[in-house]
Amino acid sequence: MRDKLLWILAAALTLFIALQLVHIYEYDLRYIASDIDKGVLWRLFSGHFIHSNWWHLALNAAGLVVCLSIFRDLENPALLPVLSLILAFLISAGLYYFYPYITWYLGFSGVLHGLFVIGAILELGLLGWAILLMMTVKVGWEITVGPIPGTESITGIHTIAEAHLLGAASGLVVGWIIRAIKKI
Repeated sequence: MRDKLLWILAAALTLFIALQLVHIYEYDLRYIASDIDKGVLWRLFSGHFIHSNWWHLALNAAGLVVCLSIFRDLENPALLPVLSLILAFLISAGLYYFYPYITWYLGFSGVLHGLFVIGAILELGLLGWAILLMMTVKVGWEITVGPIPGTESITGIHTIAEAHLLGAASGLVVGWIIRAIKKI
């Protein structure tokens, strides 16, 4: 089981680093709403897998390590990429339709919020409920008060709490769907 986790993390980190290098040296891969208006639909996905700087990438990679360490159901090598792409799409669609004033976005944190919520729903014991409560408090804080202190100084950009909210909300929907399918 541990070996599978290490391979998944190595693959995710390799993807993050490769896309980060492309983003820095070759091509802007951010979610950009005006490009989506023009039909550049790959931006619905790409912005979630790049970061503002290496510290931002490290922060999200550490979050992924924690998430996968807690929730064994997410260790499936086929499930994690599929969930990540589904969450990326749902978050981007939500940003595009519900928050048109957000003109660009980058980072894995919205997807990560969704993965934590999905993991919590699939676990749904004491730990699962505790994680759901913590995610609710965290996202509620970010939406009403502002970013968690210190986050923006690490990432070098403004925290887009709306992406965290959309990630958590998408995770709720996807998590309950998966849970229902597993019961069938």
